[in-house]
Amino acid sequence: MFPTAQDPAIVTDEQRAYLLDLLTTGPASLRAAAANLTDAQLAYKASPNRWSIGENIEHIVLVESAMFQGIQKGLSYPDNPDKRAEIRVSDLDIIKAVRSRNMTLPAPEPVVPAGQFASVSGALDAFEQARTANLNVVEKATENLRTHFARHPAFGWIDTYQALLVLGLHPVRHLKQIDEIKASADFPA
Repeated sequence: MFPTAQDPAIVTDEQRAYLLDLLTTGPASLRAAAANLTDAQLAYKASPNRWSIGENIEHIVLVESAMFQGIQKGLSYPDNPDKRAEIRVSDLDIIKAVRSRNMTLPAPEPVVPAGQFASVSGALDAFEQARTANLNVVEKATENLRTHFARHPAFGWIDTYQALLVLGLHPVRHLKQIDEIKASADFPA
């Protein structure tokens, strides 16, 4: 269960721990989902308009880098507590929406998989490197994550803590998609 705070303008120690746990467990979970899969399994698509496991992994890596750049940009601006009035979603709304496979959005063009990695292993290595660097920034952040903001295509304005929640949960969402692919009736043996 997500720890809530009495004051939505601060991040509690429990919320920070929740976030750090999300950011820490993502790479291992993703690597485990791709472990021991053949090239045919990694490339398999349940239908022509769906992504393969390999494409899902590439997308996760691309989002990790692009979204974190937006988060860092938001942190570079001065504190703006008045902008909190523009936030329309709670932390729990974000957690539920990102974890759910019911809500889908088309991926923005820069994060659509296009074979940018020579192998899934290379993509996983890139994800781990990016996540480690991102985690390092989060662990050392002294800014109030509730008074810096980012614009999300689905949620509108969100604070930096919420943006980091999206970042941490994004692989979880695609792990569910990977499980759906593996459960397809004609998934290669």
